[in-house]
Amino acid sequence: MSKEKKIKKRGYLQYIQKNAAGEYVYTGGYYPLQGGRSRSLLTRLFGFSVPAAACTAAAGVLPGDAMMNTFYVIIPYALAVCLTASVLWAAIRFAANEKPLREYVYKAAAVPIPRRAVASAIAAGLCVAGHVVFLCLHGSAHMWADAVSCALHAAALTLQLLGARAAAGAQWRFSAGKTITDNLG
Repeated sequence: MSKEKKIKKRGYLQYIQKNAAGEYVYTGGYYPLQGGRSRSLLTRLFGFSVPAAACTAAAGVLPGDAMMNTFYVIIPYALAVCLTASVLWAAIRFAANEKPLREYVYKAAAVPIPRRAVASAIAAGLCVAGHVVFLCLHGSAHMWADAVSCALHAAALTLQLLGARAAAGAQWRFSAGKTITDNLG
């Protein structure tokens, strides 16, 4: 494997080097949240993304006819599940790391949250549209389940958009790296 591919695959290693004492040190930059409001941001992120994930999961287990064999409902639902899981993963990674965030964690966790949340909201909106089209074309023996599923997708859409707004509104500033000794090896 070439050195260029290795750097792309494990790009964070460029910021971790050995010092004269043989200890590994982080030499990259940090991204502190301005105003020190990371706890408030985490509360909002989890407050929107966890209920959105619950709504998405609940919509999938209802016995509606639209979710049985309708590709224009199932495909957006599968996308919504994957994108919602992606938003949760980024929020968990953001929460699990020290504050201020290291540069590579910031780029991998904090930056993509708004885009992923908007993509998840779009997928939930496509689910709503698919349910409406199915109900208009075919009706349903389980009309209540399809209506509740549609409402849950609409709730997930709203929650993901609010989460994207909260994440996009966070004010980060770059600060040059200070050497911190890590117990990495």
